[in-house]
Parts: sequence; structure tokens; C-alpha cells
Amino acid sequence: MTARPVRADLGLFFGATLELVLFSLLFAAAAGVLMGVLSAVYQNRPVDHASRLVAITGLGMPEFWLALMLQLALASHFRLLPLGGQLGIGVAPPPPATRLDLVDSLLAGQWATFANALQHIVLPAIALSFPALASIIRISRADMLDTLPREFVRTARAKGLPQRAVILRHALRNALLSSVTMIGLRFGWMLGGTVLVEKVFDWPGIGLYMVTAAAASDFEPVMGVTLLVGLSFALANLLVDIGYGLMDPTIRYA
Repeated sequence: MTARPVRADLGLFFGATLELVLFSLLFAAAAGVLMGVLSAVYQNRPVDHASRLVAITGLGMPEFWLALMLQLALASHFRLLPLGGQLGIGVAPPPPATRLDLVDSLLAGQWATFANALQHIVLPAIALSFPALASIIRISRADMLDTLPREFVRTARAKGLPQRAVILRHALRNALLSSVTMIGLRFGWMLGGTVLVEKVFDWPGIGLYMVTAAAASDFEPVMGVTLLVGLSFALANLLVDIGYGLMDPTIRYA
């Protein structure tokens, strides 16, 4: 299709997908844990209802539909963010040190390029992260609701510790294991699910590369992308298992 080896194409396009997935996952993890904790602490209050509404909407809304609506509203109508692409027309990419434009532009000190790349990644990242955000909210909320009534949390409150310290240092730390598992799983699902989002936003990653290859009946790139996503999924789960031991001293591996 491109007259290059599949390995070379994967090295060229994987950086864009990895950047999009990492940015989306960082947003989903930070926002999801925060909303889940607030939802549990303020159970049956407006913030809890709002968080559960976001979770239900995120689980039931197709990514491609959300991507199209974001384009229609924020890019076409209000013109707040770019319609698609990884960089604007006429903007030269930074030196490819890591093939992550946001990181490479920072390393090169190209602040205008960084700002342009950040504007272009916002809409596809929101569309890609919404299902993960919904899952993390639900897991974080359920685990916090299970942790808050436990004896060690009541003991911390009885000692007179501030509410913030009780939540962050005692309850949240013990409730994060399931959320970490979900984050690790979502990383793999995001890598495999970027196809539609990359197609809608014309994002030059392995998802768009695979769609173009499939349309041209060139299935070697499809197999290469599948293998790369599978290996990345396995690596993500390995890192999650290692993270368990760091977060919970009682967990040890033989």
C-alpha cells in the first residue's frame, strides 16, 4: 500500500496513536477517579447524580457519534478547536525524538507547535476517553462506597484527621486497585478502538492506517496492527500487575 515494509509503517504511525491513547487515558483516569470519589463522598447529592449521569451516558454513547457531534459543535459551529488532523496546515512537525508531537515539541522548545498539537488532540481525546471515563467513575465510586464504612477509615476520623487526609491517604489508597485494573484494561481497548475516532478526525495513527489498508485489500498491515495492539495490551497488563505490588505491600509475587 505504501511501498514500505509494514514494520516501518508501524513505527511511523504508532506514535500518533500512542500519543492519542495516553492523552485520553490520562484525562479519563484523572477525571474518572476524581468524579468517582466525589460521587461516593457526596452520595445521593447533586454531584453524585451528575457523575452517574456521565457514567451512564459514556457507556451507552458510541464513540464515532460523539466524535461527529464534537466536530459539529465545537469545530464547525463555534470554531473553538480544529476539525481534524494532528497539526495545522503549514505547521512543521517537531524533530521526531519520540514521535509524540506534544513531547517532541516540548523537548525542542517549540511552544507554538506544542500549542497547535494540543488544540488538535483535545477533540479526538475526549471522544476516545468517554467510555473509559464512564467505567472508571463507576469502579471508583463503588470501591469508595465499600471502603468508607470500614474500620480503619472510622479510626482515622476518630483520631481527628482532616476529611481530606482521611479520603486521600486512607480510603482512596485502598480503593484504587480496581481502578488501576480498569485503567490498564482500557489502555488495550483504546488502542484497538481508535479506528473510528482516527477516521473521523483524520488522525494519522495505526487505526487510520489499518482502515486504509483494509480498503485497499492489503491485509498484511491489518495483521501487523493486530499483533502490535495485542503485544501492547499484554505489556499494559504486566505493568498493572507490577503496580499492584507497589500500591499494596501485602501483594507479593513469587
